[in-house]
Amino acid sequence: MNVMAFSNVGKVMLSVNGRVVGTQTPDEVRTVVFRDVPLEVGSNRVSVVSGMLQQDAVWVRTEPDS
Repeated sequence: MNVMAFSNVGKVMLSVNGRVVGTQTPDEVRTVVFRDVPLEVGSNRVSVVSGMLQQDAVWVRTEPDS
């Protein structure tokens, strides 16, 4: 799963279920793409943090990898 985020306040950190996936600096259009982010089957809490801002979502994966 690829996760795209937008930030105009600096570096972006992505975590899934409390585990840090990585940190990236936005490109010239203020976009970051985290590639091949592992999601567990069932509910996954996805968090993006940049500066003092945080956005959270719950994504549900319904099927395991083939």
